[in-house]
Amino acid sequence: MSNFQPNPLSVVNPILTSVTVLLGHFDGTTTRSDWISTVDEFLARYPSASTLDQLAVRLFFTNGGQHLITFNTGASELNTLIHRDPLSDGIGLSERILAGLNPISSFDFMMLSPQLSLQDTHWFTALQAYCDQRDAILLLNPPELPIDQVHDWFTAHPELHKRHVAMYYPALQVDGETIGASYSVAGIFNRLDQSFGVWISPSGANAHVDGIHSPVTTLSNPETLRLNNRGINCIRTFKSIGTVVWGNTTGVGMDSLNGYWKYIPVRRTLFFIKNSILDAVQPLGLIAYYSGVEDDVIAVIEPFFLELYTRGAFAGSSNKASYSLLCEPEGDGLVISIGVALLKPDEFLVVKIPVTMPKAPE
Repeated sequence: MSNFQPNPLSVVNPILTSVTVLLGHFDGTTTRSDWISTVDEFLARYPSASTLDQLAVRLFFTNGGQHLITFNTGASELNTLIHRDPLSDGIGLSERILAGLNPISSFDFMMLSPQLSLQDTHWFTALQAYCDQRDAILLLNPPELPIDQVHDWFTAHPELHKRHVAMYYPALQVDGETIGASYSVAGIFNRLDQSFGVWISPSGANAHVDGIHSPVTTLSNPETLRLNNRGINCIRTFKSIGTVVWGNTTGVGMDSLNGYWKYIPVRRTLFFIKNSILDAVQPLGLIAYYSGVEDDVIAVIEPFFLELYTRGAFAGSSNKASYSLLCEPEGDGLVISIGVALLKPDEFLVVKIPVTMPKAPE
């Protein structure tokens, strides 16, 4: 009798990237999430939304945004949106908010309505912890402060010095209003993903900011460097290229010892690869371990990596210098180890992906 086992896997389909959640209190007391594809659709769903919320959505789409989920909290008071565990004294999002966010299958970014205050440390803690759990990045705007003060403000909030937080300064002037830059930046991420890929740095000439008058504050080179080093990405205007995003680090900053993980495109590329693979190997959770399953996994995911290599996602000039793949049995299943060179050839960042499989019958 043949021991041949057909490969239960098909192909790795890249997950949808740059899905963005805009969290705020737009209308009424109902907690709900809606996929929004245009500004008009947002206005139809939330006719009483504030002028600033309408502007935030407009800037998202003007800058190339496509995949927006608006999440209506049903309340504007921050104390109703967080929960403190009486036993551990830990801080998290409230059960009502989690019940609405958890069904969203995946998202890359979360940004906050301009109407939500950023002064509550507990609110910061709960949001960044949730984004960490979801492999997402929390896009934030610091308060409208002078340059020295915004640096000091960020320094005083260590709960935001995280690898899943990205801060943008200064605010933007649009139609007589002042609004944070994160809404434009989220749209730019969408645009770059569609044109190039998640591995492209969201900074410089490609990251031009559309639909605005100007940044509120003009930054010098030394000021920009100081803010970038600390963990605040900047919005700058140059005569040659216009207004652009300048900086691509998470909240840990350029001075961090976190290595390549401090860069936004590095984190996003690794999340993208990991979650695309997890989607592809889901069928293995329904079948018992069998001899040769490791080879089947490699056979399915290697074309995915070859496609990324062909598109320029990796730094190496050859397959061998760009990525490595390994699948081994471990515990109740497998561990897929991927190594990718994202910034320099042969300098691999390694991610291990556990896959649980039922035990084979005795």
